[in-house]
Amino acid sequence: MKSRSKYHHGGLRNALVSLAVTEIARDGVEKLSLRSLARQAGVSPTAPFRHFPDKQSLLAGIAIEGFEELARQLTETTEANPDIEERFIELGTTYVEFAQDFPVHYQLMFGAVLGDFSTSKALQEAAASAYAVLDATLAEMKNSQELDHDVATLGGLVYGPRYGIFGDQCADGKCVLRGRCCASTGGSVHP
Repeated sequence: MKSRSKYHHGGLRNALVSLAVTEIARDGVEKLSLRSLARQAGVSPTAPFRHFPDKQSLLAGIAIEGFEELARQLTETTEANPDIEERFIELGTTYVEFAQDFPVHYQLMFGAVLGDFSTSKALQEAAASAYAVLDATLAEMKNSQELDHDVATLGGLVYGPRYGIFGDQCADGKCVLRGRCCASTGGSVHP
């Protein structure tokens, strides 16, 4: 008699994402295998392919989950901070904490592994949703401070420089936000 899967309808996709995040954190993206994940999930070797046609799709799924979580956290921060200047600082803190708490997601969202997002409309939409929260704050900052730059230019100034949003650097070259080094992210916590 065949052993039953640990995952019922609807649970396998989330289980695969969770297992993949754990495996990437442990062994890196290169060693990730959908068949290995199927074994760990206790399903047939072909079951993951119903949710993710290939490894890149799974990686995009992890990045989508990351962008959705980042957007949720940024939205919560925005709603909790009516003062624009304090909100801007707190959004930076939220962003750094996200990078520290979700390093695999962050790596896939902003690293070179996925490359161009044009192959995934869902990935483009998830990224746009997270950026929209930041862009709305930049637009409000522009208006409240009567800045002479458009939001795209301000975004470039904030996100473009290696440590633009975070300010100073620690002695070891890591970024500092509110007196804390961003050491666990290697200082690279920006889009």
